[in-house]
Amino acid sequence: MQWYRVINHLKHHSSPLSYYLWKLRGKPGDSFVFRTKRLGKIKVPHRLLNTYKECFFDNTYLKGFPEAFSPKTWVDVGANVGYCSLATLNLYPNCQILAVEPMPNNLALLRHYLNLAPLAKSQIQLFPVALAAKVGSIHLHYDPADSYTTSASCLALHTKQSQQLEVPAQSLEQLLNDQHWDQVDLVKLDCEGAEYQILESLSEQFWPKITRWAIETHSSSNPNHTLAKLLLLLQSKGYRCRSKGSKIWAWR
Repeated sequence: MQWYRVINHLKHHSSPLSYYLWKLRGKPGDSFVFRTKRLGKIKVPHRLLNTYKECFFDNTYLKGFPEAFSPKTWVDVGANVGYCSLATLNLYPNCQILAVEPMPNNLALLRHYLNLAPLAKSQIQLFPVALAAKVGSIHLHYDPADSYTTSASCLALHTKQSQQLEVPAQSLEQLLNDQHWDQVDLVKLDCEGAEYQILESLSEQFWPKITRWAIETHSSSNPNHTLAKLLLLLQSKGYRCRSKGSKIWAWR
């Protein structure tokens, strides 16, 4: 076990040993109740334990930046059931967060978490849409057997994604313009292939509003849609960048 994971756990949770003891006992039951310091209890289905750990223990979307910062405004694109937004708020309780998630099952659990925590309900705004190049609607491919999908995509990425769902779509520019946000400390993109069209559709005057990006990239049949091409795009807009695996961190 890496010590930074233990330290992050201590920052987030009032009972830092309970989860590891639960694991050692063989993971009884199908969920685990975490006790956070600012948001109360969060009951996590077994299916989503790894997603929770990535956000709360590993700080996966922040750890690639060269120095610590305290975000005041954050856009969580591909919010899933909300663990990234909740983890951010638990560390930075004054942060205003826009959580963007289109899938119905994910939204239901996310709303449940928000209703249980007064701080989350006041600081996190939920948008039940997908982000895309423009306002309208898009079809998302998904696996109907996956109760809380983490891979619904505008691309047919996996053979198990046998069904499609039409969802409303919003552009990043329109989303932020509607909120009258002139500056965003961080935009996190984990949207299963839509990151390319979201970034490519931004107008030139809009780029300076975004201070940092944390991006999970995904494979595509389009040769222009690669991690390397995204790095070049971000660098051309004045960002310094770091990448590891499929992730990109960019900052000014």
